Parts: sequence; structure tokens; C-alpha cells
Amino acid sequence: MSKLKVGTLRRGDIVFTTEPRRARVVLGFTGTERRDSRAAYLSVHEGGKFVLGEHVTIARGTAIVINGARLSIGNNFFCNDDCFFTCDRDITIGNDNLYGWRVEMNTTDGHDILENGQLKERSKPITIGNHVWICADSHIGKGVVIADDCVVAQRSLVIKKHLMPHTLIGGMPAKDIKNGMAWKG
Repeated sequence: MSKLKVGTLRRGDIVFTTEPRRARVVLGFTGTERRDSRAAYLSVHEGGKFVLGEHVTIARGTAIVINGARLSIGNNFFCNDDCFFTCDRDITIGNDNLYGWRVEMNTTDGHDILENGQLKERSKPITIGNHVWICADSHIGKGVVIADDCVVAQRSLVIKKHLMPHTLIGGMPAKDIKNGMAWKG
């Protein structure tokens, strides 16, 4: 059984890109067997929007917190258990994306950071292209752009832009490992 806990949510905070139909969006899907059974969590704060394409599945234990920004998810999106999305700035996810367990996207540092006495920018948007597979336990940080048709290897820490399509991205911090890659799913 799907479970969903709703935090802050007001009329108009969730936007569908097409006419709503049965089973078009699933929040709290039970995901892979023998995984955690926690409820999914959604909170859209003042000025925030959650924009959903068709065939969006977000598994149980996943938390989404939108703080005055916009989280846009394209068509044919599957997010496995226990992922975490926090947006102080926009997150844009293209079509045909697949995310493994415990993938995190965070547009903010959460606290002010000074570099040589100068305040650094606290939040930056994240953009993920079409047909991107982000494997389990990966973290996508503020300001990241990932091109179309990429794979992010398991347990990667992605903290910069990766603009070359068909690339295997991986490591801590992540780098382009191999070009000419593709995935089916």
C-alpha cells in the first residue's frame, strides 16, 4: 500500500502538464521488496510549485521539500526508495529519468559559507537532462547540470556541470569517466 505524508501544501502548489488520469503520478510507491516501508513526504512552501509530467513514480520513504522554488519532473520518471529532494532554487528534471535508492538533490548549502571573507552563493538551480540514470546513493549538489543520456555511477558526489551527452559520470567528487555510454530501461 502506498503511503504519503503531506507537510505544507496549498491549492495550486502541484501542477500537471497534461490532463490528470488514473495512475499517472504515484507518490509513495512501495518500490523494491524488503526495503524500508516509511511513507513518502511532500511539503511545498510559499511560492513553490511541484510540476509533474506523465507517468511519474516516486517510491516510499522519499522526501520532497520545496522552499519557494519549482521542482519540475518530466514524463516517465521513476525514483526508487528513500530519495531526498530539497529546492531553495529550481530543480528541472527531463523526460525518461531513472533514480536508484537514496539519491539526493539539494540546491542549497543550508548555511552561509565564506571564502576568503566573501559570502558565497548559498543556492543554485539543478538541471538534469533527458534519459539520465542516477544510480543509488548518489548526491547531486547545487549548480549541477547533467546532459542528456548520461549515467551517474553508484555513490557519486556530483558538484559541477557535466555537459557532454552519453557520458558515464562517477566518483567523489564526480568526473567524466567514459564517453559514448548509453543505458536501456
